[in-house]
Amino acid sequence: MTGESQTTDRTFNINEYARVRLSPKAVATYRANMEKFNASCPMYAQPLNPPVDKDGYYRDQLWHLMSLIGPLCGAGSCVVENCEMILEFPDAG
Repeated sequence: MTGESQTTDRTFNINEYARVRLSPKAVATYRANMEKFNASCPMYAQPLNPPVDKDGYYRDQLWHLMSLIGPLCGAGSCVVENCEMILEFPDAG
């Protein structure tokens, strides 16, 4: 049909990792979550700032990343830079 784009389906397990550059709003949410966690479990306290690599990417399992930024998402709301996410596909073998 005219106007349809071609797609390729690929399975991605939500336990695999993804990388994003978090917006200031997402970083503030991460910090608030860590403050709550540290208060409730001081024995396992974590740093308040999200760990990022040399290029500014935060890396986490997809399910955890979405639990962090999902509630912030909405029309016109971009909680990751350029609304882009890098999915890390495991090697096929």
